[in-house]
Parts: sequence; structure tokens; C-alpha cells
Amino acid sequence: VDSLKLLEEINKQAKKNNRVIDCLLQIYVAEEESKFGLDEEELSALLASPAFKEMKNIRIVGLMGMATFTDNQNQIKKEFSHLKSIFD
Repeated sequence: VDSLKLLEEINKQAKKNNRVIDCLLQIYVAEEESKFGLDEEELSALLASPAFKEMKNIRIVGLMGMATFTDNQNQIKKEFSHLKSIFD
């Protein structure tokens, strides 16, 4: 999930069905423009928002990210290490 708007819709549909939906938040960690997701500021703002705090039918269970499409293993490791540090 990469936006508050999408989380709101998931929460709304889950509430209709009396369910709690596990979600991953997508974080932008790559160094290429074809990837997308929340940056760290957007993530903090989303988690601190009153709208998010009222959502009772979603559960954030982790983060996900797409690394840069490259053969450079150091680049990939750096990006996923950064994702892990955001999660921690």
C-alpha cells in the first residue's frame, strides 16, 4: 500500500466485511524513477495522521520496497538495508 487514500479504501471494504486486513506499506528505496512508494517523511506523516489512527480494520504488518534494477549487489544491499533501518 503506497498511500493513505488506498489504506482508507481497504479499511472501508474490510469494515463492510467485518475483517481486519494485514497490509504492507510500500517504501521508495530505489534510485530509479520507475519505482514508487512512500518516502520517509510521507511514511511518518501517514502513521501520525488522525485518519490512520482511526482505522480499525487494517493492520500494518511490515514494509516492502523494490530495489533498483541492477546487477550491482552493493546497491541492492544498500537499498534493502535502508528499508530495514526504516522498519526498525
